Amino acid sequence: MGAFICQVSKMDWLVSRRIGVYGNREGTDTDGIVQYFNKSKHGTQTIQSIIEDLIGMKKGDIVFFHVLEEQAESTLHGVYRVREEPFYNDKLGIWKSSASLVYPYRFCFEPHPDYTELCKHDVSIPVSEFYRSVEQRKVISVLTLEREVRGAAHAVKKITENDGVEITRLLYRKQDMLPSNELIEFHPVQMAMSPLRNYIEKIGSIEFSIKALLAYELGRKNPGIVKFFPACRSLKFDVLIEAFIGQTMRRPIDLMCISANKDVIVTTIEAKTDQSDIYDLVQTLEYQDIFKLRNTDKGALNFNFSICLLAKRFSPKLIEYVTIRNLILLWEEIILLRYDPSLDGKSANFFL
Repeated sequence: MGAFICQVSKMDWLVSRRIGVYGNREGTDTDGIVQYFNKSKHGTQTIQSIIEDLIGMKKGDIVFFHVLEEQAESTLHGVYRVREEPFYNDKLGIWKSSASLVYPYRFCFEPHPDYTELCKHDVSIPVSEFYRSVEQRKVISVLTLEREVRGAAHAVKKITENDGVEITRLLYRKQDMLPSNELIEFHPVQMAMSPLRNYIEKIGSIEFSIKALLAYELGRKNPGIVKFFPACRSLKFDVLIEAFIGQTMRRPIDLMCISANKDVIVTTIEAKTDQSDIYDLVQTLEYQDIFKLRNTDKGALNFNFSICLLAKRFSPKLIEYVTIRNLILLWEEIILLRYDPSLDGKSANFFL
């Protein structure tokens, strides 16, 4: 079971919460000037980043919504669940925030049957309460709900199942969960769906593409893929995508897998379009150390860490160093995972 937080404007939320459809936009609208991603210089990268954020989502996953307010503090709403996995539809216009843009990267959701009262009354918490839990280390998946410069299209954030439990607890603590004059009526909309998996492309030339494929396979616990990652081998794990895990680190970790066992295994994944070298390992070790400092207590013994470097090829020095290091530091495995693009860049084969 996965959990996600999706950013949406107040205007669009008033529509989405009734029809159960969320969409990520295709383009930007600034002061009436529209620029579509597929016609911009780096548009394909942006589109693949949107797909990467959504592609690991499955039916039954938990969803919260970060509703942006213009004149007040933004709020967090829930608890909903995915009823139709991510798909593409640019034919049916739904939202009102931009007359010029279509939001074609979509999924369908519904009130979670265990939390229908929260949804019916549209219970929410101010984001300041959420950030308090972040500072108290009760939430470890994200540091901010805002979009980062590098992730301008990242309106969907993956969080751990435990973080979803914490947000649900905060929602239940809200004292104004009382009958209102207007209860939210849910009328789900059906539409044509083209699976988002069909839109992954240019694997081998765009980094977001190979990460999107990996997020998709991990989300479905493909046994041919999960075997490569120590945190995933028990099949009970969370996957974080483009996660910021330290205040001083302004570049996100590509992917991070966290096992749900008593003895927690954390596998940090760094993906490269072509070759990976020693610098990539040093960088990933730094990410791992930041995660340790922020999310594990001093002297904690129930955390085990591993690293996976994903690339089409590896420098000889990196291979030599990792071979020796793995013999010495048996408890901190480093995996070099090679991928070969296939099906004209729409898929890939993986090899140790």
